[in-house]
Amino acid sequence: MARYHDLINNTVENNEVVLFMKGTADQRWPTSPQLFVRGKLIGGSDIMQEMYHSGELQKLLKIPVKQGQA
Repeated sequence: MARYHDLINNTVENNEVVLFMKGTADQRWPTSPQLFVRGKLIGGSDIMQEMYHSGELQKLLKIPVKQGQA
């Protein structure tokens, strides 16, 4: 069983897609998940949260902002 655990860990630690999703492949973008809208990088989860609270995310995604939400 330990052999499979090591195999899985090695695969995850050396997989560029997994590392990108975790935010470790490119340290310029340390938070994950990364949000892309229409092919443009918007930012990480911290940026998404800020944008949501200000109403910017809903505008970007063309979602009506409910009164008192932003």
